[in-house]
Amino acid sequence: MLDRYSKADRVCAGGAALVAIATYLPWFHSTTGGFAVTVNGFRSGIAGDIVFLTAAAMVLLLMIRHGIVRTGLAADLPEGELFLGTGGVAVLATIVQIMVGNGGGHMPAKGLLLGCLGIAAMAVGGWMQYRDDAGPSHAIGKHTSPRMLR
Repeated sequence: MLDRYSKADRVCAGGAALVAIATYLPWFHSTTGGFAVTVNGFRSGIAGDIVFLTAAAMVLLLMIRHGIVRTGLAADLPEGELFLGTGGVAVLATIVQIMVGNGGGHMPAKGLLLGCLGIAAMAVGGWMQYRDDAGPSHAIGKHTSPRMLR
């Protein structure tokens, strides 16, 4: 059953699943004056929200690619660039989150580390999609194999 999905599809889906789970786990914690504060991805700032939304966008792109969701809105946008761009936005949002979150004595927690693994997988999977679709124009929503276009 998984044979119909490319390796890049599986990497993107796995990364998006890791990010979705990690968003609910603690990203930062701080102890000040006997009080402990822990925040998850949603409470860590807008960059955490962006990271979650990029994971949702990655899943949506995969669903469109495989015909689970039908849409005519993005029929002429190249798949590889969409996957690569989504992974890139997730990486940039995470870098911003780490830079902002480390101020004020906040220490990274396990959720952020798991999220970074998922984001790295999404970025690598997006690059793999881009590399695989770099030949002739392969637009999202069109269900033809790149081999058939050559």
